[in-house]
Amino acid sequence: MNHLNRTIRFILSAALMLALAFSFAVLSAGEASAKEEATAPYTLKGQVTAKGEKQFTLKVGNQSLIIAVNPQTSFAYQSGGSSAPTFADLKVGMSIETQVGRASGTPGVVAIRVLLPAVQEIKPVTIAGKVVAKGQDNFTLNFGKYTYTFGVTTATKFFQNYKATNFAAMKVGMDVQLVIKFNPATIRYEVLTVYLPSSK
Repeated sequence: MNHLNRTIRFILSAALMLALAFSFAVLSAGEASAKEEATAPYTLKGQVTAKGEKQFTLKVGNQSLIIAVNPQTSFAYQSGGSSAPTFADLKVGMSIETQVGRASGTPGVVAIRVLLPAVQEIKPVTIAGKVVAKGQDNFTLNFGKYTYTFGVTTATKFFQNYKATNFAAMKVGMDVQLVIKFNPATIRYEVLTVYLPSSK
């Protein structure tokens, strides 16, 4: 009888050890899976609805998600491009694609990579009109049905009689040609080159 009791206790002890070992293996696998799930990158597409100092809000469908950025977050244009954008180029209203995950020691979701919409190249255009007013660093041009005041900077080039000149040579009443380019950052037209009429 004592031998039988010892055998039963041995079997029960072995079964308990096996159960504990199996439970530990399941828990370890679960923790590893949860950790992998928490850090795995996911790709999201949506519209930027708000922007803070180190975070932005992305609306994906009917949901809004606050996404943090850190020094490891990379930015690029969807169409590539020679210059790399930064967080400063991210604007409210943009439709973007971003890869997000979780960074160690950082709560919430962190952007790993952000793809901004392709930049449309803005080409210079040439217009002609009459100078109707002139200020210290600007002039007003009448062209067709429009009147617009343009600013002049040190980068603006002036030509007259095929030679370089300066802003002082421009006079009210002159018929001139301008090469201008729209600057989306300032929402104004910049004057690149001014061709003054030939002097007699």
